[in-house]
Amino acid sequence: MNSVKITFYDSQIFEYGIKSGFFINESTCLLKEYQDFYHEDSIDAAIEAYPNYKLIADYTSGSFLNPHKSIKVFSKLGKDFLKFRAALPFSTERDIPFALIIDAGEKGYMSIEKEHKIIEMLFELSGYKMNPSQPIFLEISPLELIIILSASDVVLQNRYEGDWFTKESIMNVFDISGAENFDSLCSPLAYLCGDYILKQFTEADFTDILKAMCDAEILECDEIENQIFYCFSFDYKFIPAIFSSTSQSLSIFRYLNTGEADLIHIISNLSETWCFSIINNKGIFEKPNEQRLKELLNF
Repeated sequence: MNSVKITFYDSQIFEYGIKSGFFINESTCLLKEYQDFYHEDSIDAAIEAYPNYKLIADYTSGSFLNPHKSIKVFSKLGKDFLKFRAALPFSTERDIPFALIIDAGEKGYMSIEKEHKIIEMLFELSGYKMNPSQPIFLEISPLELIIILSASDVVLQNRYEGDWFTKESIMNVFDISGAENFDSLCSPLAYLCGDYILKQFTEADFTDILKAMCDAEILECDEIENQIFYCFSFDYKFIPAIFSSTSQSLSIFRYLNTGEADLIHIISNLSETWCFSIINNKGIFEKPNEQRLKELLNF
C-alpha cells in the first residue's frame, strides 16, 4: 500500500476530483459528503509536498466518483475494527488496481492496491479456521437469511425474555442511527448497507416471510396483546448460538454500477468459520472450506 499516510475528509477528495474534471455518478459515488468545507490540509498541499502523491489522489478520486465495481468492508476483532472502501474504475485494461480509502475516524487515507492483495487481506481479516467437519451449504431466500441474522441479533441482545423477537425488532436491527458502538451481530452490516437492505424489502415482505418460516416450522409464533412474537423452533434454536462465541468477523457489501449488489458476512470462533451471504439474489448459509471462502472473496 501507499507509504504516505495523510488523511482527508471525503469532501476534500470529492472536491479534488471535481476540480480535476472527473465524472461523478451520483447513484454510485462512494464519497459520503458533498458539502464544500474549508480544510487547511488540502490534497493540493499534500501533492506539493509529495509530487508522486498526485497519481494516488487522481486515481482514488476518479474511481470513487464513478466506480465500475466497489466494496465496503467492516472487520471486527474483539473490540477493534477496521473499515475501508475500495473502488475499481471503468477501464478496458486488464488487472487494473483498486483504489482504497481506509477509514481513520472521520477521515481516511488513500491507497492503491492490486485485486489479489485485497483478496488476501480479506481472507486474513475473516479469521478463517479450518473447519473440522464436512462443508455445509444451504440455499435459502435472501430475506430468510436477513431474518436469521437479525433475529439472532435480537436474541443475543436479550431484547425479550425467552428468546422471542418481533417483526419490528428485527427490522430495527438495520437502522444504525443513534448507535453508540458496533458490538451487536448486525451493526457492521447496518453500517455498510442497512439503508440498502431496508429499501430492498418492505414491511409486507417481512410479514410474508415470517409466516412462511412459521409454516415451514423454522420459527414458532404466539400472539400476546395483539403483538405477534416469534422464536426459533426446537430444531433451529442452535442458530443464535453460532454467533455467541464469535471472535472475529468480516462484513462485505459489493456493488456494481448496474445496481446489482452482494452481501457477505463471515464469522470465526476458535474452531470454525461460518459464512452468510446474498449473492446473485440467493441467500446462502454455509460452513465453507478454504477454497470456497476464497472463491466468495473473489471479485
